[in-house]
Parts: sequence; C-alpha cells; structure tokens
Amino acid sequence: MDSGQPRPDDELSTLLERLCTEHQVVGAQLAIDDGRAGVLREAATGVLNAELDTPATPDALFQIGSITKVYTTTLLMQLVDQGRLDLDAPGADYLTDFALADAEQTRLVTTRDLLRHTSGIEGDIFWDTGRGDDCVRRYVERLGEIGFIHPVGATASYCNAGFVVAGRIVEELTGQTWDEALAEHLLGPLALTHTQTLPERMIRYAVAHGHDVDDGGAVTLVQRWAIPRSSGPAGIIAARARDVCVFARLHLDHGRSPAGGQLLSEQSVRAMQKEGPGPLPSADGAWAGLCSTGVSPGTGTTGAPTDSWRSYASFPSVTLRWFS
Repeated sequence: MDSGQPRPDDELSTLLERLCTEHQVVGAQLAIDDGRAGVLREAATGVLNAELDTPATPDALFQIGSITKVYTTTLLMQLVDQGRLDLDAPGADYLTDFALADAEQTRLVTTRDLLRHTSGIEGDIFWDTGRGDDCVRRYVERLGEIGFIHPVGATASYCNAGFVVAGRIVEELTGQTWDEALAEHLLGPLALTHTQTLPERMIRYAVAHGHDVDDGGAVTLVQRWAIPRSSGPAGIIAARARDVCVFARLHLDHGRSPAGGQLLSEQSVRAMQKEGPGPLPSADGAWAGLCSTGVSPGTGTTGAPTDSWRSYASFPSVTLRWFS
C-alpha cells in the first residue's frame, strides 16, 4: 500500500460529516484500507480546536488511546522473535524494579499475563512520575504501593498499569526509552511520519484537542489534553488515521512492511491474531475481547475514550482482536 497516495473520497467525506453532525462530534478523521494494493480512502471533517476554529484535515494527529497497546505488543513480539524475551517467564526475571505489595503473586506474573490482562494488577493507575526519560521506570518502582484485584491468571481485568510494565520490559531489553524503541523499530521502518508520542514533537503538526459538548450543544475544550508520559505504553500515541492503517497492514501482510522488510515473524503475527482466553464486555456492551489488540481478517472497530478524547480505528478488512 502506498501510504503517500490516498484517494480523495467525496462520498466518504459526506458520510463522515453527516455522522459527526448526528452525534455532535466536533472533529473527526477516517481512513480505510480496503485491501486493494495502493488504495487508501480517507476523509476529515469538523475542527481540531473549537476555540481556534482549526479545520480537521487527513494529516492532523488524533490521540489513538489504547490502540497504542498494539504497538507496545508488537515491540515485545519483535523481542520474542530475537530470542530475547520469553512470554511465559516471570516479568520479574527482566525487571528488578517490578515488585507489587504481594511478592508471591508478583513472581507469577508473566509478560503474557500483562498482554492478556490476566495479571490481576490493579489497572487504572495513571501516576505522573515526571517528563524525564526515567518516568516509566519510576512508575514501575511505585507499583509496590498497590496490590492485585484477583489472583494471577484467574480471570481477565483490563489493566493499563500492566501495559506500563510491558513497556518497561521493552526499555530494559532494548536499552532505550519506550518512545525511542517505538520510533526506531516501528515508526521509522514503516515510514509513519505522522505518528508521535511526545508533545514537543507534536507541536510541528496540526493536533486535535478534546472537547465537551453539553446537552444544549455548547462546545468547550477539556482541561486535560493527554495521559502522563509515564503511562505512555498504555495509550499515549497520537497519529493520523492513514498511519494507523499502515500499521494495521503490517499485521495483515504477515509482518512485512510496505518496503518489503520483515519486521515481525509470521509466527508472532499469528500469535497476535489468536483469540484470547475469554471476552471482556466493553463500555457499550459489545464483546471487546482481551488486550493487547492484534488484527485479523474480518470487520470491526476499536476505540479508547477518556475524559479528553475518543479515538477509534476502523478497517473494512480488519477485526481488532486481543493477544493470547
């Protein structure tokens, strides 16, 4: 797929505009890889910032939320391919700073548990441990303050904290920050020029801001723009929809990049497309599966709402599934 040559699509633009009006969405962006080589449909409508009336465009960056977890998982599977990571070994074998309040349970947590949300670690922890390159390490070091909400492997419970630990394993094994590893091993090889993690790098792009719309239709900017950098591996990426399509195509093309390089083994691609041990209900009652998200043929969407944004990836030839 030639990610640099999207196809203008007036029909898609009209549809997106109608849906945004119907659902009171301030600004939106959509890209569709329909499975034919070199064909990418995209559209954008509304504004990125209601106060500035900045128009949304296909090249603007939108926060993609927990879709970030797919990128973190892909980095880990590259390390599996290199023989540097065993998914079923205790995570503490790789991280000397990984220790929760229950030491016995901590020793049972594997990287596979982190990716499947079966670790039992209390999940919605968004500590801000600063903006420095050590912020993920400092976050993991603080986990000794919390415990488990269920025994390791007993069931599934969505866990953002577990993905920060997974990102810390990436850092430990690569000797890079999570952001650096992402840029070198995925964003660069895939030529994802409009995918970023740090605000100081996003400033060169048009970037969407979150909005609130009250019952009367009044629009205001939300006060918090993003989660802390320390939770980055769980959900901090901002990207244009076209770049997300290119990333999804990596998994649909058996781990090969558009340039033909093998970034992920076919075995790892299949592992990410395999069903998890059981479903988790999503916020709207649909079955969301188990995270981290992988991709496989079918039809589906994924999304990640917070108090500052909502982001969804949609592909007519992609279903987003969870790691097993």
